[in-house]
This record gives sequence, structure tokens and C-alpha cells, in this order.
Amino acid sequence: MTTDETCDDPASVRGLVRAYDRARAAAEELGPLVWTRSRPCAWWSLRLPRSTLLTRFYLSRHIDRSLGALVRGYNAREALGTLDDAMQRDRDLCAAYRRSLRIPSQLVAVLAYGMAALVIAQVLVSKSEEFEDTLAWIVAVHAAEFEKVDTDLARETLGLAAKTVSGSPATLVDVVDRSMDMSVLTGFVALAAAVFVVYVTTRMLVPAFRLKRQLLCLADQAEFGVRDTATGWFVDKSVGAYARERAVFRAVGARPPAEWPVDLIILAGPPILLLCIAVGYARFEAGFLYPLTVSSWFLAAAALRARWLDTCRRGRNLAAPVGGGAGAVGANPPIVVRVAGGRHVEGRAVSEVAALPVLAAILVPFVLNVVVIRPFYYVENAVAGALEVVVPAFLPWLVAGSWHRLARTTRQIEGTLRAGARSRGPLRAWASVVLFVSVVLAPFVVTRDLWVLGGLLHDRPRRNRARRLAALGVVVPLLDLLFLKLVSASLAAVGPLHPPRTGWLFALTGSLVVLGYGALLGAVQWAQNLLLPTCGEPTAFGRCDGPGRQ
Repeated sequence: MTTDETCDDPASVRGLVRAYDRARAAAEELGPLVWTRSRPCAWWSLRLPRSTLLTRFYLSRHIDRSLGALVRGYNAREALGTLDDAMQRDRDLCAAYRRSLRIPSQLVAVLAYGMAALVIAQVLVSKSEEFEDTLAWIVAVHAAEFEKVDTDLARETLGLAAKTVSGSPATLVDVVDRSMDMSVLTGFVALAAAVFVVYVTTRMLVPAFRLKRQLLCLADQAEFGVRDTATGWFVDKSVGAYARERAVFRAVGARPPAEWPVDLIILAGPPILLLCIAVGYARFEAGFLYPLTVSSWFLAAAALRARWLDTCRRGRNLAAPVGGGAGAVGANPPIVVRVAGGRHVEGRAVSEVAALPVLAAILVPFVLNVVVIRPFYYVENAVAGALEVVVPAFLPWLVAGSWHRLARTTRQIEGTLRAGARSRGPLRAWASVVLFVSVVLAPFVVTRDLWVLGGLLHDRPRRNRARRLAALGVVVPLLDLLFLKLVSASLAAVGPLHPPRTGWLFALTGSLVVLGYGALLGAVQWAQNLLLPTCGEPTAFGRCDGPGRQ
């Protein structure tokens, strides 16, 4: 790893300024689009184009705020009579480099974003009639009930909200005024639609902000750039220039300016929308049991996504060493470890993995209610209700790919840490998937994996917890078998083209199956994350090149 010669002292102001300068130079080399991967180690993680529209603006503003805060900290020391000659030179250095900054005009940035957001918002508003069925489903309102809603008022409020997002703050007063005239049902539809519009029109800001963070994390070395690393690795880490900032401000007796998590704030839109759907199912389908089950899926998806966002926010505040080595690795997932045999294995966030079964479950009602295939409209209506109800029965097949990755990682960890174990990862992983989707034999393989992972942990409380979680490998497949029995009995009574009859046991079991598979995958990922750092050497910045890529 090529590290600047002035980077030996973590609290060196000159080292921080040189890291800033390296980040600015890398940003100047970026074109309008940069091709990067989203995940460190995944065969499907292709290089995708990411806009750099506001990257230089974000970077320059970050450097200006940090250096300005440093100068103010030195000024405070001067007023207290504790400013020595070295600090005086550091203050002059910060002030001189700050004067060299050319911050892109905020007016240009606002106009560029406003024009793009206005186009997107107006397209959404012009197509609002086609979105009425979708908006009705968002709050789980049947078509007959949706006809009672003042759709013109909802559409008008949606249009005003879109104009507000696209840079017309004068319409905000109109939005509030029109919202006061809404009924609860109309307001709920408009709220869900407004969240969707705000998310779509601001989502374009996320890649530029993440590229800014990626540049700063890579600024403490000159070997790797944004095209050599995956953006997903940097979402919850603050290494490189961020670590230097903390060291320099700590030496001054101050704290670096808080970085607004622009990307995480924007990505809070989908959890809010999922929460709207969950409340819609529970509120407007009162008296029916199974809609409450579907509501629990959306509520769990919103909670897990919010948990992931909070984990990323807290991970950015974790202290990390400066320079190469551990500073380029990071302590929190995602992490990439090079295990025996030269293969690279990725450890992911537990909440991210636990959300996969829940997202797979809610994908079916989303497709059935939103993606309408008009030539098969009547056939779709005939089977939509039945498919939506029986989706937990197919859940092992929907998450088979995720279980294959977990099973393969488990066998690589076992082959690395257990003396005398033979490495037959690929073959045994596929056999594990076959047993997993069979449901009947799933308890054997799931319980075995959690028990083995627990036995490899040296910490006794964590080892005991992992082995207690192994009971999920028995409970969840048994619940799935019970659900399959209830589905078969109900379909035998009403026929294959009608929704099954749902009682309280049917609804409760369907909810527990989906949440149970989420807990099961999350437990395996949790145990793997504890063991992966002991299996080999974590790679710098989550890189996994060469034949070892998994």
C-alpha cells in the first residue's frame, strides 16, 4: 500500500491536507459517469454507471467545513493563550489551503438538480391516473373503497408536492392548505404517493454523495481508486481521511463537523413507504386475519431496513486506524476475508440478510397488485389471491440462493478453522441447498450449520447463544410443514383457483414462517461475521480480485 510519507503521525494537519488534495485530484479525473461495482464479492455485481453530478460540490463543501472548524479551534486556543508555534503553522496551512478551494456554485448545483427533479416529478404527475390502482394498493384499499376517495384532491396534492420537491417552495403552503381538506383515507393515499415522489426525485443524489465518501476513504493511499473498489463497502465505514480528521480534531480538543448522512436520509423513503403499506393492510382490512399477516411482513421489512440504516449511521462514527492495514479493512460488515485456498468470502450485515426472506414474501403481493399483465388480467385476478396467501409455502425456494451463499461460507470457515476438515465446499453447499428446500430434511442441515459455527466460537456466551439459535433450524421448518398442511386442506375445500380459507392459525403460522426464515438466515450470518476475521486476512477496502473471487 502506497502511503504518503507525511502520514506517519495520525494527527498531522499536513497529512490531512494532502489526503484532501489527493481526494480532490481523484474527483477531477472522474467523468460525468463512473463505472463501479455495488457489492465487493458477488458474481452478479456488475459495474454500473453512477452519476458524479454533485460529487465535487459535496467534496469541496466537506473540506471547507472541516478546515473552517479547525481554524476556529485554533483561534479559540489563541484567545485562551494556549496556541504554540506548531499550531500557528497548522492554522496558517489550513487557512491557505481553504483559500485555494474552488467550491462549485451552489446555484448551478441547485438548478441542475431542480431541472432533473422537475422532469421526474412532472412525469409522475402526468401519469397519476395510471398510478391510482397502485396508490390504492399501497394503502391496501379495495377498488370499491378507492372510488369513494376524492382522487382529484389526492392528485392535486400530489402535483403540488412534486413541484415543491422540484424547487418551488411557494407551493408548500398550498400543499398544507389542501391537506387540511382531506379525509383520513385520502390523506393516507396522498402521503404514500408523496413519499414515493420525494424518494424518486431525490434518489439521484445518493450516488454522488457516496462517491464523495468513497474518495475520502481512499484518500490516505494512492494505490486504489473508486473504479478498483465497490461502493457498498464504504457505506458504513469512515476510514482514510475521515480517520485523520478525527485524530487531528482530537489533538486540537474539538470534534469534526457532523456529516449529514444525505444518502441515508433519502434511503429512509422506502421504509416509510413500507410502513404505510403495513398500516394500510392493518387499518383498512380490519376484521380479516390474513391481511394482518401480510401487514406484519411489510412492518418487518420496514423495521429491518430502518435497522440497517441505523447500523450504517453508527458504523460511520466508529473510530478506525489511519493508513493502510487495519485502517483499510474496517471492523463492521461488509468485510471481505481471504480464506485458505485463496478464495474471498464476504460477511454482510445481519439486518440485510435477515430482510431477504421478508422481501421475497412481499415481492409476490407487489407484483400481483402493481405489475398488471393486461392480456392475462382475469386469469391473474383468479389466482392472485391464492398466490398471495400461500407465498410462505414457497419461501425456501425464494431464498435458496441466499442459503447457498451462507452454506458455502460455513463450509469454508469450517475447513479453515477445524483441524483435519476436508474442503468440499461447492459440492456440500449444493447438497445443503437441496436439503434446505425440501423442508422435511431442512432441520438436519440448518441445525448442523449453526451448531458447528457455535462450536468454533471461543467466546462462551456467544457459543451458547449460537447453539440456542440452532433450535430455529427445527422450529421454522416444522412451522412451514404445518403451513403446507393448512394450505392443502384449505385448497381441497375451496378449489385451486380461489383464495384459501384463513383462520387465526393459518394467519399466525404464515406470519411466523416468514419472520422465522428471516431470523434463521440472520442467525447464520451473525455467527459467520464473528468467525470470518479469524479465518484469514481481511482485504483492503473489501477488494476481491483474481481467481479467489466468490
